[in-house]
Amino acid sequence: MTETIKNRTEEEIMALIFIPESVATELSQLGGKGNDKQLFLLPFVGFHGKNFEVTFNPLETLPEVEREKYASKSRQDNLEIEGIVHLRFEGNGEKYRVSAPVGKVSEEYKLIA
Repeated sequence: MTETIKNRTEEEIMALIFIPESVATELSQLGGKGNDKQLFLLPFVGFHGKNFEVTFNPLETLPEVEREKYASKSRQDNLEIEGIVHLRFEGNGEKYRVSAPVGKVSEEYKLIA
């Protein structure tokens, strides 16, 4: 996942992002035009080509409120969120930070929208 975000194309990065049906439906109801899925890619574009730091917090280490939030999302979207990944880059006057839930979708780890 880290290698893809750092060195691959936007299409390859987009393949790492799982957009649950509930999120796609909500986008559609808000007037989405089909290309709104690219919005989920934008936070990761700034990391392309950079040596960024990655940390992972397993779900059980999060505060109770956060655990319940992700447990509810897991039930709603019928998937298992295993934790939160944090990407961070600071250097050359630039600063990027993004976090996303991570879970297994069809035997493959994905960033969950």
